[in-house]
Amino acid sequence: MMPEPTPDIDLLVTEEISSTLVIAELKWCRKSLAPREIPGKDAEVLKGISQLGKIRQFLLDNPSHLTAQKKLLRKVSDYEHIYYLLIPRDHWPWFEPSQETAIVEFEAFAKAMERPADLLSTIRLLLTYEWLPVEGRDFTVRYERATANGVSIEAQIFYAA
Repeated sequence: MMPEPTPDIDLLVTEEISSTLVIAELKWCRKSLAPREIPGKDAEVLKGISQLGKIRQFLLDNPSHLTAQKKLLRKVSDYEHIYYLLIPRDHWPWFEPSQETAIVEFEAFAKAMERPADLLSTIRLLLTYEWLPVEGRDFTVRYERATANGVSIEAQIFYAA
């Protein structure tokens, strides 16, 4: 829906009552099977930050574009609250949120969107990152030892609370 070379918008959510607009880039990477895959997965997901930046700049320069395509009822610049979200699934590297862009894990986003709250409250709650798991509340970690043929290994084991 965006002209070249601007990346397409993966998800567009709006709520007219609260004058809220969410523009999201979705990234669906399978979980890393080996540690050597992590940097590549991080780069693949974080590419979405660059894509959102290009989309944001295009919409700043062309605020009527989505209205002309009948995707929005009004110009982007007319919305009081605009959020650019990167929403990855299965692989979630930390990215320090900024005024322009934030990262929210897919399952947390989907669960929050199912709630009856208005869109603005939902996004603001997601951006508190209270949905992140907390040790002692959501999981516990124990060091456990296993021995075979006289050789022992100790590892951290995570248990759901």
